[in-house]
Amino acid sequence: MARQDALLDAAKSIRAAVAQDSRSNFSGIELTVEKSVLDLYWKGAIPAQVQALVTRLNTRGESTIRVHTAKFSLAELNREVKQVMARPHTSFGKVVKAAPLHDGSGLNVAVDGTGAPLGTDAHKQLVPSAASSLDTDVPVSLEVAPRAQPVDRMDDSSPYWGGGLMINGAGGNACTSAFGVKRNSDGATRLLTAAHCGKTGDNWVDGGFDTMGKVEGNWPYYETQLINTRGGTAVWHGSVRADQTSGSDATNKTVRGWAFPEVGQLVCSSGSYSGTRCVIKVTHNNVTLDFGGGLVVPGMVQAEQQGRTNAAGNGDSGGPVYGVRSDGGATASGIISAIDTNTTVSCTGVPAGGGRTCAWRMFYVNIQNALNVSKTTLNTG
Repeated sequence: MARQDALLDAAKSIRAAVAQDSRSNFSGIELTVEKSVLDLYWKGAIPAQVQALVTRLNTRGESTIRVHTAKFSLAELNREVKQVMARPHTSFGKVVKAAPLHDGSGLNVAVDGTGAPLGTDAHKQLVPSAASSLDTDVPVSLEVAPRAQPVDRMDDSSPYWGGGLMINGAGGNACTSAFGVKRNSDGATRLLTAAHCGKTGDNWVDGGFDTMGKVEGNWPYYETQLINTRGGTAVWHGSVRADQTSGSDATNKTVRGWAFPEVGQLVCSSGSYSGTRCVIKVTHNNVTLDFGGGLVVPGMVQAEQQGRTNAAGNGDSGGPVYGVRSDGGATASGIISAIDTNTTVSCTGVPAGGGRTCAWRMFYVNIQNALNVSKTTLNTG
């Protein structure tokens, strides 16, 4: 994955430059890994310092960076997302998801289909009547989708790696560990997972029913949870058998660092029920999801398995999402959170049934948001 490593490094430099200007007209980034191309979208004239950075990066010869003019900036589209998500209902149904399109052309919005019917190809085009129904002035790509469903190896031990089975002592539900981290305040090691897996004070045990620790922090609006246990520096990588034992290919990837999830990036997920799933492409990186019960979570990532096989399923919640580096290590991208049940497919690992469903489209927490809200830093090796 040397090409992707170079593109992610370039994207990180560009995002650092964007962060220097609070009034930036930055719209988005898309990676085409197989061609070593990074497409940068910007509303209006690109600032001189950003153009100079693009020129320097292109001079390296590791990748090609192309600059495109966008209709809207990311800041403008994020304001529209908030407005759209605040609407209780539209003529097309309840809004369950909204995300800026990475090229700055408008919004991708999903409704639950309880309103007026849409054509079969509505999700592939900008629907003229959708903008007025949603009370927004920007073009809208509309699709019908159910509300995202949260998705819940095999007997790990301390320090715990990402991708391992965890069982909530309070509710008995199973989830998956994400990444080992250190608290910024004192350097104490902890473990990340998804917020919906439990609540503050819950006790977690591993697959062998050994005590892991209590939930120390839980941030539902960031879908992030921090567990008071020793987190390691690796993630499990490999398959899971139907009886929930590790496959013969079970190994691990050492976490080397993290990167912002860029559109076009290929990632892997590692769930304790599904095992490792790869060739999953990021399609949106600033999605706002309505989980129901008043819980609306911004800043989520949407990703799709390119062969239309499962990306994640119930039991995988909280597991790590990462890119595989050219040196064999892992670059953290996020935490498995939910699936789109309009895209259900057969499960790998533990079969479907008994409340377990798998899908080729998943949603995950941006690792940057998880680290920021938990005030932690990744454990790396």
